[in-house]
Amino acid sequence: MMRTALLLSALLLTACQSRDGCFGRVRKPTARRLVVENSNEPNSLDPQFALLISEGAIAQALFSSLVHLNPESNEPIADIATHYERNPDATLYTFYLRGHPQPRGIRLANTDDLRQQYQSGAVSQDYARNRSAPPDSVPARWSDGSPVTAHDFVYSWRRLANPKTAAPYAPAMCGDILNADEILAGKRKPEELGVRALDDWTLEAVLAHPTDFFLQRAASWSLLAVPRQAIEQAEQRKEPASWTGPKNIVTSGPFRLAEWRPYERIVLQRNPGYWEASNVELDEIVLLPIADKLTNMNLYRSGEADTLDPPGDFIRSLSKLRDFQTVQAQDISVILCNTRHPPTDNVLVRYSLNMAIDKGQVAKMDNARQEPSRTYVLPGRDYTPPASVPVRVNGQSYDVRSYNPQAARQLLAAAGFPRGVHNGQPLRIEFAFINSDSRFAELLQRQLNENLGIELVLKPMEVQVLYGAEASGAYQALASSDFGASADPTSFLDMFLFPDGGGTFWNPAAFLRLLRETRATADRPMRMRKLAECDRMAMEGMAMIPLCDSWLVRMTKPYVHALPFNDRPTEFKYAWVETQ
Repeated sequence: MMRTALLLSALLLTACQSRDGCFGRVRKPTARRLVVENSNEPNSLDPQFALLISEGAIAQALFSSLVHLNPESNEPIADIATHYERNPDATLYTFYLRGHPQPRGIRLANTDDLRQQYQSGAVSQDYARNRSAPPDSVPARWSDGSPVTAHDFVYSWRRLANPKTAAPYAPAMCGDILNADEILAGKRKPEELGVRALDDWTLEAVLAHPTDFFLQRAASWSLLAVPRQAIEQAEQRKEPASWTGPKNIVTSGPFRLAEWRPYERIVLQRNPGYWEASNVELDEIVLLPIADKLTNMNLYRSGEADTLDPPGDFIRSLSKLRDFQTVQAQDISVILCNTRHPPTDNVLVRYSLNMAIDKGQVAKMDNARQEPSRTYVLPGRDYTPPASVPVRVNGQSYDVRSYNPQAARQLLAAAGFPRGVHNGQPLRIEFAFINSDSRFAELLQRQLNENLGIELVLKPMEVQVLYGAEASGAYQALASSDFGASADPTSFLDMFLFPDGGGTFWNPAAFLRLLRETRATADRPMRMRKLAECDRMAMEGMAMIPLCDSWLVRMTKPYVHALPFNDRPTEFKYAWVETQ
């Protein structure tokens, strides 16, 4: 059946290649409109509740942040903040917001710099389109006309840190700010968070420890400014979630919410009140929350959508076409282990599973550029992972980062399951995964049966259901997931800062102490050495099974320009389309 499906896919691709070497129909639109396949219905339009990167993209289209990142690098550029000051040990940041009469400190790059970078070849796309940035004296405004001030960021960050908000990424995103950990634990009040407005246009952030990557962190969607006025009105109506509805929402970003039909479409329209509206080219963005990848392929092929996240089965064939794009992400694919549920509550079982998976096969399934991952932090960016992770079991040493089926069988027997048998029957272990990843799940099922004799019970789920199960610990033993570094290599391990250990329920005190100490180390070479020790300790706990690095793939119609493609949320601000 698999061979037949692949043959049919090859025939489909051959039949649908256009004369200009693209997949399907290529016809320039008549309007400045971009149709994007968003893959999933958003859980929320509230930035502090956004879980998926696709939700983060919507949040960043609707709301403004202190800074955002260069479309092709990790360098911070101006958004609401135009300048900043930082003390020598990177524990005190002062931001000067647009509208400030006399901003001081370091000027952040802006659209003028993007124009110069394109002219010099430093960036590949014409993001500025030969336009100039507005003066820094032009304030940002909410869509109700009120200015975006430092007080809005104080409110938003306190709301994020408030445990009553229960924002999913709060421990990682605001944990560097003074008193945040104690506030999240209920030991301090949100008003004690180390952030304050010195005046309407000056924001001060006091950090708990040196953090030289705080500017990059401040670009995260969780730290966007949210509208206090709209949120409090919704709370007064006793409908706190209603503030994100089209009739109630107040936004500050390059686009505004025009329509939201759940599971059908979300329509964003250009925000004329945005501080840089003159540089926003698109009039409208239509996001299609369709989970079925074959449906998405048909929409892209017929020209009804302008972007496509192609299914894995088709990647190799599509990679030959002109509209195919691929880029390495600072992400790693993993299998979560529920350390509260048998048999994965036994670390020897977790070691055995890790050592029985041929990650080279997993990495080469779809994208030939992927590489196996042996630890949790990807090499590069001045970081070198531990070369081995030896553990001693019954007097024998095992390198648990290695692929070694024979040793895996020995460890499984030491855990009480010789030859993968439990009570006279093959050991059954449940694996939850996104329903579109069946080929990957079947490969794991085959490997673990051949190498260990166990039966992997496959549980396909919709992505939102899977994420909910992981967050609550409702999955039985194993679950597919991924994570990455958002600002610094240390953030590969941010998931362990969450109370649930990133869905694994593994976060021992000694490990957390070292991880926090590592994040607080200002000297970068020393921080990377400490990070390697954290990586080793995490592998000794084996609460997750690392699989491979991630390469993102996307199809984009050739008439779409300046739509950044990286491992961050898609930034629509600079995008433009050629029209008929």
